[in-house]
Amino acid sequence: MAPNGVRVLLIENDGGETELIRQILSEEKARFKLEHVDQLKKAFECLDGIDVILLDLNLTDSKGLETFTKLRIKAPKIPIIVLSSANDDKFALEAVQQGAQDYLDKDQLRVKKTLTRVLRYAIERKGAENKLREANIELSRREEKLKKALSDLEKTQEALKAAQLQAIHAKKLELAGRLAAGVAHEIKNPLARIRMGIDYLWKEIHAQDKNTPFMLRAMEDAVTKASEVVKTLLDFSSIQSLNIQTGDLHPVIDRALSSVKEGLERFHIELNKDFCQDMPPIKLDAHRIEEVLINLLTNAVHVMPSGGKLTVRTLTKKLETDSRRVGYRKGDIFVPGETVAILQVEDTGPGISEEMLDKVFDPFFTTKKHEGGTGLGLAVAKNIMELHGGLVEIGNKEGGGARVTLTFKT
Repeated sequence: MAPNGVRVLLIENDGGETELIRQILSEEKARFKLEHVDQLKKAFECLDGIDVILLDLNLTDSKGLETFTKLRIKAPKIPIIVLSSANDDKFALEAVQQGAQDYLDKDQLRVKKTLTRVLRYAIERKGAENKLREANIELSRREEKLKKALSDLEKTQEALKAAQLQAIHAKKLELAGRLAAGVAHEIKNPLARIRMGIDYLWKEIHAQDKNTPFMLRAMEDAVTKASEVVKTLLDFSSIQSLNIQTGDLHPVIDRALSSVKEGLERFHIELNKDFCQDMPPIKLDAHRIEEVLINLLTNAVHVMPSGGKLTVRTLTKKLETDSRRVGYRKGDIFVPGETVAILQVEDTGPGISEEMLDKVFDPFFTTKKHEGGTGLGLAVAKNIMELHGGLVEIGNKEGGGARVTLTFKT
């Protein structure tokens, strides 16, 4: 509101009504400063600094409720009072329903103080309405900030949880590695002596007992299996560095598939290779990645003893912020927008139970103890992928079966 009075804009094309309103307001000792136009388009040019508008709906350039609608769009924060005659009451009431502060019958203008009271109340109501709207806008703005803060907090908590789990897993790997190295070295020499003894007995024993060769073969098989476990333990404890070179991932996959070809044929498993045609070269230790793949492919073959389908797929992908371990937080492996190479191994076996999904990478965790499993294969795979700066994930796919995903930097 102007310091020298209320600025009133009268939009009226009736000269008599205009003079009447000018006279009424002039009697208020300069409380009101009247500005007058007789067309709507002229009103649009002089809205700056206006405190309240008196509007006749029927002008030479606009008629009826449309007059109010156009003006309200141009002046949403200025209170508008509709001046109505007997023929305009319906439109005036609709204007109030659509946001006009009030409507005033022109016959009431002559009633003392009516016009000034309506003007004053309109300004007060509109002021309160504007403050309420601004308060709601500010409240919405703060609500959005709060939602964002809560979202950021949740992401931070998730990142912290992931970092804690990663630290715990790293500690497990470190302890397991030390244990594996110690146990392997303690067992290695006794096993070598036992093997030497078996070799000696094969040469020296001439017993007629037909069970003797059977027992010797059983002992030899047991020592061979134990030696393989020791080798796995030593591999697990010794992987600290890689021989990284830039190369093609597909030949590595083909070599690993050749290693499990006999199992695929024996269990009548269908192989489906879905290779990306424009796969870029990646930095990798081919020998170690082949070792990882042989382990994953062997696991997939073993869960389909009655046949099934094995799919090996490669693709490239640009990572989004909602992908796992993607972001700018400490502990994230990839950054948003980064293009990565992906290798997936899928089977049509029974899948992995939910309670086991969080344990599959734990050292010595296995569901195949009765088959001689050591529970180190996936732990070794995870260690190798982390040394590559990559990621290995295991989950169940829709329709049944498991999917292992290896993600490499390009």
